[in-house]
Amino acid sequence: MEIKLDDINYNNRLKNISYVFKKSSITSIIGNKSSGKDFICSLIMGNINDYTGSIYIDSADNYNKSDYLKKVGYVSLDVDNKFIYDNVKDEISFGLKLCNCKSREIDKKVEEVLKKLNLSLTILNRNIMDLSSGEKILISLASALIKDSDVLIIDDITFCLDGIIKSNLVNLLLELKNKYDKTIIVLSNDTNFIYDLGNDYILMDRGEIVLSSSVSDWTVSEELFSKYGFKIPHILSFMNLVLSKKKIDLKKEKNIDKVVKEVKIGDG
Repeated sequence: MEIKLDDINYNNRLKNISYVFKKSSITSIIGNKSSGKDFICSLIMGNINDYTGSIYIDSADNYNKSDYLKKVGYVSLDVDNKFIYDNVKDEISFGLKLCNCKSREIDKKVEEVLKKLNLSLTILNRNIMDLSSGEKILISLASALIKDSDVLIIDDITFCLDGIIKSNLVNLLLELKNKYDKTIIVLSNDTNFIYDLGNDYILMDRGEIVLSSSVSDWTVSEELFSKYGFKIPHILSFMNLVLSKKKIDLKKEKNIDKVVKEVKIGDG
């Protein structure tokens, strides 16, 4: 599903926003609390109506809003206030029960989504409030994935995830994009996570889009990102250092092992 924002303005919180979230893509949005990225999230989720400008869904501006919203999944760091049930299985399967799916079909889909998230079936009988913060986020993600949403919004969830789970999440989101043509929007200031995801990014400040580009063309300076309170990914900092010290340009290389190998060759 493609979502096009055309000259969107909202209460001085969003200013002249024009951007296309392409089908089968991942777009990461970087910005502080006053940047406006949360309002873009709310806009896409249908929570803001008094805006000016136009929203096009798959090139149409007369789309059925109710049908569209059924296809949008949302996962945030603030999961405790969004759970409906205490039991993990009941929470994950809630959306399918609303669609009157048969029990056997529900069980199959629940098992499939847990497998994608590398979660054991034993978690199904646990109380959600007994889970760790990272596990709660994964259950929230499972609830969104099981509905087969066309659009998936990931709102700043990496804070509570360890390195292994974060790496698995990167692989999962890339699979959802490449294999299932999902439109994925990631709100995050974790530039290392964003770099691993690749694809596109937006840098926002005070309701405006400051930069938008492909992560593969991420050539912004450390000074520019520092201006907005962020650091460029560690690997890019390393590449900048290699370029300045060794005169070796590794900007397009994302495999850290290969980077280190090339630096050693340069030393030799």
